[in-house]
Amino acid sequence: MRDEFLSALSNAASSVAVVTTSGDAGMAGLTISSFCSVSADPPTLLACVHKLSPLAETIKSNGRFCLNLLSQQQARESDIFAGRIKPQEGDKFSLVDWIKSESGQPMINHSLASFDCEVSQIIDGASHWVVFGLVTDVHANGDSDTDASLVYCKQAYAGTTRLNSCAAA
Repeated sequence: MRDEFLSALSNAASSVAVVTTSGDAGMAGLTISSFCSVSADPPTLLACVHKLSPLAETIKSNGRFCLNLLSQQQARESDIFAGRIKPQEGDKFSLVDWIKSESGQPMINHSLASFDCEVSQIIDGASHWVVFGLVTDVHANGDSDTDASLVYCKQAYAGTTRLNSCAAA
């Protein structure tokens, strides 16, 4: 059942993000494709983080995180935080350009958007934690007409194409 489940889910296209955190518990980051908005009032999003990843405990301890929505030009950044490209010194952040947000969270430069969040709730989701974040700041960097989100589908990166909508007569 597990293999059928994963195979069927691979047909769902998802935007790719890197979730980062920094604080007393240290810095960590991880590529994810399971995240979404929850509410606009107050601005809230959720991110699904594997419990066994170094990011999971670090987010829980730091109480803050930043969700960096990647552009199509950032497949390398995705690969770094997914562990497909390994830094010699073990520090993923040394391989990417980033700056600190006002709250001290790592924001990856050239991301389409970065959402600085305060953890509001963590729910046990079997192998993952569903981490809810109250968005405290948004940094939108992309041009909505020319920049496109990095997409993951069928176990590969994919692009997006804007389609014309068909209005009913």
